[in-house]
Amino acid sequence: MTRNEILAAIRERAQQLRHAPSFRELNEKVKLTEGNVRKYFGGYAQALEACGMKRVKGKEPVGFEVLFTDWARAVRKLGKLPTVMEYQKNSGYSVRPLLSRCHTWGRVPAAMLAYAENERLGDEWADVLGIIRKSLARKSEEAKEIVYGPSGGPKFFPERPVYGPPMMQMALTHGPVNEMGVVYLFGMIAWQLGFVVTRMQTEFPDCEAMRRITEQKWQKVRIEFEYGSRNYQRHLHPLDGCDVIVCWIHNWPECPLEVVELSKVKFCVNCDGGGKQ
Repeated sequence: MTRNEILAAIRERAQQLRHAPSFRELNEKVKLTEGNVRKYFGGYAQALEACGMKRVKGKEPVGFEVLFTDWARAVRKLGKLPTVMEYQKNSGYSVRPLLSRCHTWGRVPAAMLAYAENERLGDEWADVLGIIRKSLARKSEEAKEIVYGPSGGPKFFPERPVYGPPMMQMALTHGPVNEMGVVYLFGMIAWQLGFVVTRMQTEFPDCEAMRRITEQKWQKVRIEFEYGSRNYQRHLHPLDGCDVIVCWIHNWPECPLEVVELSKVKFCVNCDGGGKQ
């Protein structure tokens, strides 16, 4: 439809209803997609304004039976479950009404199948329901391909993406962005750095460890973890309560304590424990 045809359709429908039509009310007489409206006006509200009208306030939400029929027609036309873009192109509605009920686009097919079965629409929409069941069965089989351990394995979340195995045998794939990341990374490579942790605690200092002085001699040291070494000063920690600051970034040049800057560590993926200095 052209711009003028859309405006004429809105005005004609407004005369019939005696009020500015909602997009659904307009589509009951004229098959129009939101894409057509956006092309000329940017949105339906702007199209109404071009006619000297305002959007109807407090209109009733679109019923699920209407959404089902509209969505099922798109499935029948495409011969498959529509993507968001395909639905918007072939529907008179946006995806918002469906998403408000189903929360994610991936849940829409199951919701439509449940509605159709509850309303006994199998005869009229048998082809559409067949497409839905086939797609859901395929997704179920894909989920079963995940290998679980003897005890059933970790919980699987079907709505989340699945990744392949890591390409490197590393327990941490990206550098830390906070103190907890520093603690975890230190635990991975403590042995290569010459430390053996004997105690972790929530109070200051964070860690007590034994440090290798020579091959035959070890000493106890107190460690505080920080993302940036200057955070030690910002947290008002006493200088006499700690021996070593372990951090990711050393940004306190005048620091009077020894600093181990993990971002300068050269990792070795083949080393026992994950890395070496």
